Amino acid sequence: MTKKSIAGIFIILFIVSFSSCKSRQHLIKPGAKASSAQHLVQLIEQAQPTFSTMNADRISVVARMGDQQMNVSARLQVKTDSVIVLSIMPFMGIEMFTLKLFRDHWQLFDRINRNFYTDNYRYFQFRYGVAVDFESLQALFSARLFSVGESPVNPRNLTFTPLEDNKNQLQFSSRTMRQTTTTHPNHSIERVLLTNATESHTLIASYHQYETTRGINFPRHINIEVLDGEQPMLGLDMRIQRVAFDSTLNLPHLNPERFTRRTLDFLLP
Repeated sequence: MTKKSIAGIFIILFIVSFSSCKSRQHLIKPGAKASSAQHLVQLIEQAQPTFSTMNADRISVVARMGDQQMNVSARLQVKTDSVIVLSIMPFMGIEMFTLKLFRDHWQLFDRINRNFYTDNYRYFQFRYGVAVDFESLQALFSARLFSVGESPVNPRNLTFTPLEDNKNQLQFSSRTMRQTTTTHPNHSIERVLLTNATESHTLIASYHQYETTRGINFPRHINIEVLDGEQPMLGLDMRIQRVAFDSTLNLPHLNPERFTRRTLDFLLP
């Protein structure tokens, strides 16, 4: 898989779209029974991870594009409601790509070829018909509840469906996107399915192996798939080996003026 393919996987999955202290496995036990969309939103918000910062500096990633596959390492840093930084390190800890997501724009640095890409989130609505925003992406990669393109979550715009085995679903629809969120019996998020209005592309995010670290329940296994129609297009399987919450972040500082600016069309298929 080429460096260009690796970058394409990560930027698309992010847009179309984790303590070094000892952790204990969180058993999925049934919580209170939800009675409505508003009640379930309250239960999810009580169960979901809440933090000001997150630093996952050991993530094993299997990236797939078609029949190509590559194992890489990554580091993910989140400053809630401010910035998300993903660093990709395929070889011996050497950073190849750094992706920064801000509230109103994103930046991608190719540190090997010294290229720089940036735009706002409307680019992906224009090119792929996928409407996303910073809040939705932040929630997607931290197992938190969101309604794609709408913030904050409004229970009046959600449809509540109780399932078997004490699980529940919430459905949300907008002019451009449809979303289904499935919860575990303890109301932590199990699965998010996003489909654009034309049903040409689907993103599925699954959350497994929740563990509690310093009172914060967070999945250690996150799997994201993108389908083109019914055909697998992209895959990202992340296994988080170490994560710290509410600690000081050492975010990378990169000067765009030292890179050659290019358009994203140069990078993506």
